[in-house]
Amino acid sequence: MSDKIYLVSLKNDDIRRKTLKERFKRYDEFIILEAVDGRQMSLKDYYSTLTNSYKAHRRILSPGEIGCARSHLNIYADFLNTKDEICLILEDDIVGDDKSIQKAFEIYDKLPSNSLLLCEGQFCNSLRSSILVKKIDNNLYKVSNLSKRFITGTCAYMVDKNIAKALKNSQDKALNLADRWDEFGNFDIYISDIFIHPNSRNDSSIEKERNLKKIEHKANIKDYINTFFYIFKSRIKVYIFGYKKIVECMK
Repeated sequence: MSDKIYLVSLKNDDIRRKTLKERFKRYDEFIILEAVDGRQMSLKDYYSTLTNSYKAHRRILSPGEIGCARSHLNIYADFLNTKDEICLILEDDIVGDDKSIQKAFEIYDKLPSNSLLLCEGQFCNSLRSSILVKKIDNNLYKVSNLSKRFITGTCAYMVDKNIAKALKNSQDKALNLADRWDEFGNFDIYISDIFIHPNSRNDSSIEKERNLKKIEHKANIKDYINTFFYIFKSRIKVYIFGYKKIVECMK
C-alpha cells in the first residue's frame, strides 16, 4: 500500500508547485486537490457559512479562512473513500524533501491509534511559550491536553481514518478554523519538527485578512480567573507529570 500524500494548493499557484517539484522527487505521487479560494465565494455563500459558524463557535471567519477549512475538508472526504489507513497533508509553502516524508511516516507508524501528528515545530504563534509537551522519543513530543488550544497550523500533519472522520464530521456540522484541533474531538496530539514552514507570512492572504479583522480584547475578571487556573494546572503537569514548555524541549 503506497503512502498517501495530499497537497493543498490553489489552482494558480504554479510557482509554489514548481518549487515543490524541485524539492521532492516524489512530487508526482502527491494528490493535488484544487484548494478552495474563499475570496471567490458569493456573498450569499459567505454570509450563510459565516452565520452558521458564528452560531456554533462564536468566531468570525474570513473568506480565506473559510477557503482553507473547506480545502482540508475536501481532503478528509477524499481520504475516507480510500483503502489507506493514514495520510500526510502538506500545504504548498512547506519546505522539506523525500527524507522528510519518509521520516513522517516512520514516526506516525509508532504512534498509538487516534493520534494527530503535526510535522512542523515552528508554529508561528505568539502563544508558543505556553505549550506544554512531554518528550516521547528523539524529535517526538506529546502535547498536554491543557495546551491543545494553543496548537495551530495545518502546513504539514498526519491523520488516520478515525481522526479524518472526526474532523470531517465536526466541519460538516459548522465550519471552524482548519486548525482548531482542540475543538474537533478527543484525540492525542504529537509534534515532530520534520518540515519547515517559512516564518514570513507577508504573502499570505489569510494573514492579511486576519489583520483586518483584529479586535482589541480587554481582559476581564473571567480572563484573570482562567489564567490563574491555567497556571495552577500547568504547574501540576510540570512537577508531577513531567511536562515541559516546548521552547525548552525544542531548542
